[in-house]
Amino acid sequence: MTTRPLPPTCQPEDGRPAARLALRALALYGLFLGAAFTALRWAAADEAGRIVGPLAAQVAMGLVIFVGARLVLAGHAAAPRLVAARRLGTVPLVLIGIGGFLAQVSALSGARLLTAAAPAGSPVGVDPGAWPFVFFTSVIAAPVLEEIFFRGLLQPVLSRRSALVGVVATAALFGLAHGLDTPFRAVPAFGQGLVLGGVVLLTGRLRSAVIVHAVNNALVLAAGLLVALRPPEVASGASPAFLAVSAAAAAGLLAWGFARIVRAPRTARAAATAA
Repeated sequence: MTTRPLPPTCQPEDGRPAARLALRALALYGLFLGAAFTALRWAAADEAGRIVGPLAAQVAMGLVIFVGARLVLAGHAAAPRLVAARRLGTVPLVLIGIGGFLAQVSALSGARLLTAAAPAGSPVGVDPGAWPFVFFTSVIAAPVLEEIFFRGLLQPVLSRRSALVGVVATAALFGLAHGLDTPFRAVPAFGQGLVLGGVVLLTGRLRSAVIVHAVNNALVLAAGLLVALRPPEVASGASPAFLAVSAAAAAGLLAWGFARIVRAPRTARAAATAA
């Protein structure tokens, strides 16, 4: 049986160019974090910073992505798509988004039980007038920009030797980015990064991760608002029973959503077709 040669973009690379590309991507990652946190700290100097800060951070992140990515990829062929895109509805993505949120809730509840400390990072205490801006930055801007950067740029670059290494390494960087200011979020964000990376790997579509990310963030905001409105009832929810139920629900929804993705037919387009 004869085998066809691989397209130029799929040919194995020498280790040194691949390593240089990864180092460039990691340098851009540092700039990405620095730009976001500098914007947040700069805007936090006054009361209006609660609104201006997240917006400034998104603008800074966007500039780093769309300018820096060109420098990172200069002279390198685009990473090949590992799988063909799939015909996929939004239902399994919503299931995965809800399951990922419940997995994060389980992790935070477990951390609270072990440390007797309330997890940080909840948008409690946000002025009601700022909620539209918080919604925009958390549910629209952040999922789009972060997925373009992490799963659209970093994951393909770090997957050139191994798809598994690419997903895990990108998830670790994603978790670190979300845990710098609130360490409680690092482990749940790492788990979320694994889910998002797996979604892109299986579906072949970046917008699938954007949808899952947006659903997750919307539920995080809703949970934060619930805590803000009913702190005594909700604050006491971190119990072993609550942890067990949320973890079981998370596992079931994630398994159900990913099973539907695996069963979805692949499109007739070539594997290198853009999402």
